[in-house]
Amino acid sequence: MNPSLWQAVCRENVRRDGGSNHMDHQLVMSTVTHVVVSQDWAKTPDLYYYGMPASQLSGESQMLSGVRDEHLTTRIPFSDEHYETALESLACHASQLPPESLERRRAAWAERENLVYLRPFVAPSGRSDDLFDN
Repeated sequence: MNPSLWQAVCRENVRRDGGSNHMDHQLVMSTVTHVVVSQDWAKTPDLYYYGMPASQLSGESQMLSGVRDEHLTTRIPFSDEHYETALESLACHASQLPPESLERRRAAWAERENLVYLRPFVAPSGRSDDLFDN
């Protein structure tokens, strides 16, 4: 892997579904997803994954953290007050998220819409015997 890409991977904290690569977040995401797919539900519960629109990112950040906009089909608005409350909550985790990081988030978010972007979990609708059969 090229060194600048590796630095971007570390900086961006590459994540699978769940919005964070922090092991606690990944454990919750994996466990909830497993519960949804392992049960025979009368009505399968709605399950959503957070995503950052790729169109709002560039370069390595777009490749490592972005989700194609058309996959983010649910958009939840929030107020500036809600955002400040979220930052205050994050500040409680100073050992994981230093104050400078919160300020970078605040500055970056000032240029974005107050929306949380989500994509729904989509369970397979059939079976296939071919990985390349579309």
